[in-house]
Amino acid sequence: MLCWVDEVDGISSLHMPIIQAMAKDSLSFAHLCAPMVDAETNRAGRVMELALEVRGLSKSYRVNTDEGEKTIDALKDIDLTVERGSCLGIVGRNGCGKTTLLRIIGGLVKPTTGSVTVHGSLLAITDVGGGFVPDLTGLENIRLNARMYGLSEAETDRILPLIAQFSEIEDFFHVPVKSYSQGMFLRLAFSTMIHLPVDIVLLDEVLAVGDVAFRAKCFNKLRELSADGLTVLMVSHTYDEIAAFCNRCLVMDHGMVVVLGPPDETFPFYQTASRDMSTVNENDTAHISDHFHYLRPDFVQIEAVTIGAKGAPGARISVNSPVEIGIQWKKLIKGHEVAFHLSIADEMGRASVDTANFYGKPANVIEQGQSDRDGVFIDTCIIPEKLLNTGVFRLKISVTVYRTVRDYFTVLETVKDFTFILFDEMSDGDRLFWTYSPAPIRTPFHWNRS
Repeated sequence: MLCWVDEVDGISSLHMPIIQAMAKDSLSFAHLCAPMVDAETNRAGRVMELALEVRGLSKSYRVNTDEGEKTIDALKDIDLTVERGSCLGIVGRNGCGKTTLLRIIGGLVKPTTGSVTVHGSLLAITDVGGGFVPDLTGLENIRLNARMYGLSEAETDRILPLIAQFSEIEDFFHVPVKSYSQGMFLRLAFSTMIHLPVDIVLLDEVLAVGDVAFRAKCFNKLRELSADGLTVLMVSHTYDEIAAFCNRCLVMDHGMVVVLGPPDETFPFYQTASRDMSTVNENDTAHISDHFHYLRPDFVQIEAVTIGAKGAPGARISVNSPVEIGIQWKKLIKGHEVAFHLSIADEMGRASVDTANFYGKPANVIEQGQSDRDGVFIDTCIIPEKLLNTGVFRLKISVTVYRTVRDYFTVLETVKDFTFILFDEMSDGDRLFWTYSPAPIRTPFHWNRS
């Protein structure tokens, strides 16, 4: 149920046709559900244990394809209960059904089968800037959303200074929001939301557009509100945020629930569900030229790159094995030394390993190398076992040619990353103890007990 009003204090009558037109559709920002509870649950002093119940929820779409009309199942038989005051993270690869689930819970989409019961008032932020009237100012939009939620003019006046202080964009309150950036939209939307008396908040990846300082501020505020009983459901592609903020995590894949539990226990399932195994080849030497852009093609030529455990090349590697990276290349011109630089990032794009074949060696070595020789060479880098965490890693290779330590230039760079996966071995005899770690490096280091 949407809560609408016929007029809003402080908003020009010229804008009322726009608002009335919007009333025919659901709002993306302020999708405000009236309490869906019985009289017994709604009595003062009664503590609600459950905030949300989902039973047998499915959603199918009919789409037209080249082969004719086809049914696509976005959700399949979802059962879910969320306790009051809990923070539930929802993760999974693109297209797994996260947003569809959130939109059905928020009332924006009707399910094909199943039911959703919301105990309390609900607000969904599923699209940054969605639900704002573009021609209205920030202040007018705040008043509009507050009035739609049932706040009086006096109550709205009370929270306005709080919204201004939290959003830090008070100077733009009298500017039409159509001129706002995404970051300003988020500041206005989130700041308004947290000062409305809601019981449940749905967030669909909206905090991703905020700057680092404001995102931290948002999460700290959500923690405070959660401690006071606010229930939060959050879709995110950043597992670090889920692990840091949520007490439970729902992993989805192909419209179904993979696992529901504490973030540290669900992370391995998330990694498995989110990996696109088709992007990882057992041997990445095919079409090697597609991976590189030659800035100066007359100096070296890369003939093959292999990634795998030592003695067993392949793109799937146990964390208990060293990772061997082999580069087979041809030197085309004498009188130069060739340096290989390797950069490895994890699936979240964080730099994990940075190394080169001349790192840590005396400077004169680079001028005394095999500069007289030409022909075919194989340079090998071995990353020790138990150093990198489980997950998907992407490798970039660049090549620099040196005449001297002060006279050098780059001749080749990677345009298509090489990909490999590290996994924990699950055999009972060899399995090692690990706990969830968001860091790309997960080495045991050296410990002593005295």
